[in-house]
Amino acid sequence: MQEINIEGISQDKVAFGTKTTFLSGKNKFSFFDSKKDGNKTKAQEQYEKYNFKVGDVVTAEVKEEDKTFINDKGKTINFTQRTILFFQEVENLPTHRTAPK
Repeated sequence: MQEINIEGISQDKVAFGTKTTFLSGKNKFSFFDSKKDGNKTKAQEQYEKYNFKVGDVVTAEVKEEDKTFINDKGKTINFTQRTILFFQEVENLPTHRTAPK
């Protein structure tokens, strides 16, 4: 489990749905709205249920994978892809701190 301070949220359309990304410091944490079978992902269900927003601090199970790609200038870029699998809950409530109002 990893604590994520949500400093920014973006959503991008992808080939099979929508990808939501949380910005936390210099790291990005993403999850998709649906699985290959068309059902919602656990992370998406929780995101909709708890309405996380900028300023919240959440705890999530994150899968990290080292990846590479070649940019438009031909340079190899190494990065870590961080995929949120689900958010931590205790007794059906999220374990997060909300942003001050």
